[in-house]
Amino acid sequence: MYEISGTRVVRVSHDRKTGPVAATYRQVGPTCPSSCGLLGNGCYAERGRVGIHQRATGADHVGDLDEAAGMDLLRHMVAGDWFRQWGRWKRLDVAYVLRVIEWHREQPRTQGWSYTHDFEAWDRAGVGPSSGLWPSNFMVLASCETKDAARRAKAAGWKTARVVEDQDTDGRDPGEVYCPYDKAKHSQRGGAKSTPDVTCRTCRLCWEPAGDGLQKDIAFLKI
Repeated sequence: MYEISGTRVVRVSHDRKTGPVAATYRQVGPTCPSSCGLLGNGCYAERGRVGIHQRATGADHVGDLDEAAGMDLLRHMVAGDWFRQWGRWKRLDVAYVLRVIEWHREQPRTQGWSYTHDFEAWDRAGVGPSSGLWPSNFMVLASCETKDAARRAKAAGWKTARVVEDQDTDGRDPGEVYCPYDKAKHSQRGGAKSTPDVTCRTCRLCWEPAGDGLQKDIAFLKI
């Protein structure tokens, strides 16, 4: 067993966006940095099926990462983030981060990816992408709310993800590409609803560079 606290581990997620991948869920709020502007303000993880999973995962819930052993893809934190409450303060749970990294070293065939809403906390703790600690099968993207934050993250070595309001205004920075799933869902507004053919499983842009070796940063659309 590879126990991990405050976490629900699902071997095969039924989330329509990710497709059939392994997934982990943490409780939204206690595990999220206080600086996240989406908390209680449109966070997708506070509603629907994802909301049900995260609300059922308390701090005393213990999951087993080995439930995902043998799976080729593992989406960490479909809900929640990498933080923990210590009394009045909320800080990056460095021990948790290192435990997940260690698991991926032991499971080289499992690609794991995730996002964090406070990349600077990772850098201050010495566990960001420039630390040399991440194995090649582990990726965390800096989830940024502004172009300025995304530019700072990129300068610090992070691959970034940013929520934009509307593709019609094309508010992307150079190098940012629209999430294909979001783009397909966005195009259905006012029309017939269906599940896009593309999923995280088939797309893989969040953790794979372009064929020319250039990094592609992600622009998520509000849907």
